[in-house]
Amino acid sequence: MPRSLGYGSPPHLLRHSSGALILTYSYRTGAFGQRVGISRDDGQSWAWDWVIRDDSPDWDLGYPSTVEMADGSLFTVYYQKFVAGEHCSLLWSRWQLP
Repeated sequence: MPRSLGYGSPPHLLRHSSGALILTYSYRTGAFGQRVGISRDDGQSWAWDWVIRDDSPDWDLGYPSTVEMADGSLFTVYYQKFVAGEHCSLLWSRWQLP
């Protein structure tokens, strides 16, 4: 049954070719940025707060979306300020499952 995990608004869910569920979400308190939850048991349990990026100058960020690349790496795009005082930009990160 669907249930709220209480992370992100809105989060993005992807099934990796390894079978892992990957939930990318924005982190809008403390070290602002983009984070990941990973489940290797079809969502029964989750490892939270893997950091993709935590260098945003403020809370105005979010809406991450992730795709798997041909080599199994992950590409996440989101909006976030690059530097304090600037407008938000579309930024991206390429990363690997931990």
